[in-house]
Amino acid sequence: TLLMEAVWKVVERRQAEDNERQAVRSFRMLSRCNKAIALAQEDAGLMQEICHILVAEGGWRLAWVGLADPGPGKRVRPVAQFGFEDGYLEAIKITWDDSPTGQGPTGAAIRTGQPVICYNLHTDPRFAPWREEAARYGYAASIALPLAHKTGVFGALSLYAADSDALAPDEVDLLRRLADNLAYKTLTLVILIPV
Repeated sequence: TLLMEAVWKVVERRQAEDNERQAVRSFRMLSRCNKAIALAQEDAGLMQEICHILVAEGGWRLAWVGLADPGPGKRVRPVAQFGFEDGYLEAIKITWDDSPTGQGPTGAAIRTGQPVICYNLHTDPRFAPWREEAARYGYAASIALPLAHKTGVFGALSLYAADSDALAPDEVDLLRRLADNLAYKTLTLVILIPV
């Protein structure tokens, strides 16, 4: 019917407008992050600034950087964060080994060297160890991007969203490039990387 066609056209137009707004926001976020990376003088301040931009410009609920501890516990040590966190990172245990606490996005990204996405933290079995705590903080989806250098992965950039549909494929590609740029710059700033 004509009415249904008109409704679908409005819905499609609004979806296209939403996608365009998301793309503009993502590119603006990446641009600000790349500027911060180019101007950075020290690693800790840079990581903190990147987390701040991802939350303030990108709309993420929490952004944090964790370094992979090579010790026997293979813990992931948070070194920078911004957003709604309020003790979340202290309340949970994240590792990058084969144990249940190493199967989540951050541990798997460090272990595999690939981005890991959980579209729904409330149902994804990999997120079971942290599900209750994540729900208390309003996290619904997550992506972790490995931070790597020539000899391997030394950490991850992890982002949490309040919406389970917050991860568009184009934004994942931009975030991957951002993580690569951040990893490269931290090396040039002589961060102590466990190898």
